Amino acid sequence: EEERALAGEQAYLNKLKIRRKLLEEAARKRAQEHAGQMRKEESLRDQLKRKQEERRQAEELDRLAELERLSRLEEEEKARIEERRRAEEERQRLLEEEARRQAEEE
Repeated sequence: EEERALAGEQAYLNKLKIRRKLLEEAARKRAQEHAGQMRKEESLRDQLKRKQEERRQAEELDRLAELERLSRLEEEEKARIEERRRAEEERQRLLEEEARRQAEEE
């Protein structure tokens, strides 16, 4: 009877060992899954940061291109104004020259 009791206790201990191993394995798997999930989330955060930085840089390049375009337009307008001023000066010079010539003829 004692042997049977010892055998029963041994069987119970064996069941507990098996149960402990199963629980440890389940805990290991959960820890691995959690670590994998954390790595995945970190990777997604990194991707988001990269995309945000790329978008910020693209917006900055767009702003710079727009500033360059506006600067070119401003320079072109200044050149047109200067050309009109020169043409007006030349017209005035020619009118004055014509007036002098006519005054000399009279």
